[in-house]
Amino acid sequence: MKNRNGLPQSLVRTALAAAVGAALLSACQWPGGAGVDQLNDLRGPTRDLTVELREGTNMAAAPSPDGKRIVFSAQGALWVMPSSGGRAVRITGYGLEPTAPVWSPDGKRIAFQNYAPEGNFHVWTIAPDGQDPREITAGPFDDREPAWLPDGSGLVFSSDRSGDGQYKIWSVALGGAAPVQLTTGPGAESNPVVSPDGRRLAYVDGANVLTAPITGGAPTLVAPGTAPAWTPDGTALVYQNAARQLVVGNSQVTQDEDIFPFPARFLPDGRFLYTSDGKIRTRDAAGGNRADVDFRAALKLRVVVK
Repeated sequence: MKNRNGLPQSLVRTALAAAVGAALLSACQWPGGAGVDQLNDLRGPTRDLTVELREGTNMAAAPSPDGKRIVFSAQGALWVMPSSGGRAVRITGYGLEPTAPVWSPDGKRIAFQNYAPEGNFHVWTIAPDGQDPREITAGPFDDREPAWLPDGSGLVFSSDRSGDGQYKIWSVALGGAAPVQLTTGPGAESNPVVSPDGRRLAYVDGANVLTAPITGGAPTLVAPGTAPAWTPDGTALVYQNAARQLVVGNSQVTQDEDIFPFPARFLPDGRFLYTSDGKIRTRDAAGGNRADVDFRAALKLRVVVK
């Protein structure tokens, strides 16, 4: 697809991402603020500008449990907007670098992985209005890909904290208890998600999607793929196959989409939400009736004028 200037849309997205990324090295906006907060010392004359984002690169998105809002990650921040699309509000400042957001079952918190200055990801939560950010995991470990337990009491995530040089699946309660290791396989494990009844775990081991009892036991191979998500009734999975296309149950439902490496998320009406080709999209429970959810995210920047 080309834009009205005759340029390929993928090239436009790449150029915009590079330009915004370069500007972000200089300055960025705090959520809710009218101005721009300085990250580095800017030398020479500056000017403020606003870039309106309508597409994104490597975005992750998740709906609220009531289906009224969507949280998504773009340009190193979390944004919240109505589920019908429209204007997105930034809820994180430059002190956080979040991605992979997912709403708690009661809708009161959003969990995400945050990149720390030490070079690791940790699991955090935040209120949907951007208040009260909390670091849930800490230490010299890489903790990624959080997903909520169905009762909202804690999270599962992947981490290298087992000390064997491989990522395993862990859980952590929100009350401050130490994380607990759930899997002990020999490979690198990632992308955990718990079934709606809380009894089974789906995750990725190497290049395969597996399921296993959350209390321990032999895993079951589902198929080659990544980024699994349980259907609302817990009887099947939606995941990305080896070709990075979406599969519902046993049927591939997308073709030649550039699907971003995050799980699909279900809305209360049975549709699921996912991100591809720079867009936030929905499909019905069977994988048909694709629709885009348009958004507008105003990113305020301060740049040096040369």
